[in-house]
Amino acid sequence: TSEIDFLENAAGQIGSRIEALSHEREKIERQNRETTLRELAAQAELKALRAQINPHFLFNSLNTIADLIVTDPAKAEAMTVLLAKVFRHVLAHSDQQLTRVSDEMDFLRTYLDIEQVRFGERLRVSMSIDPAVSQQPIPSLILQPVVENAIKHGLAPKVGDGHISITAARQ
Repeated sequence: TSEIDFLENAAGQIGSRIEALSHEREKIERQNRETTLRELAAQAELKALRAQINPHFLFNSLNTIADLIVTDPAKAEAMTVLLAKVFRHVLAHSDQQLTRVSDEMDFLRTYLDIEQVRFGERLRVSMSIDPAVSQQPIPSLILQPVVENAIKHGLAPKVGDGHISITAARQ
């Protein structure tokens, strides 16, 4: 009887432990699914951001090129090459989650070269990158929308000149 009681007690404890482990496994699996869904949602949001090249930027660039074809064909050709470089970069990096800070800054330089042609002397740009962060990962195509908004909402409606300062440094 005591052996049977012992075995029944042990079986009860083992059963309780198995049930607790089963609940814990379900909880972990649910947390893993939730984490995966959050990551997929974040990736989808980043991909949508990367896929957006403001149509106004494209139309403005093409209109500037069209005007330059008549007044300054060499500048129109240079701007066309820059625009192609922007789109080549976007296509090449739209599926990449991360890129190096230096690559992102190079992309911004190309984008800003186009905007420089559009705005001329009105747009002044300064860029600096700390070599210590140049190889660090950063979400790809994340800075261009910020700079584009600075131009669209800061410089474009303004009568005078504007200055954009872009700095990459560790803080």
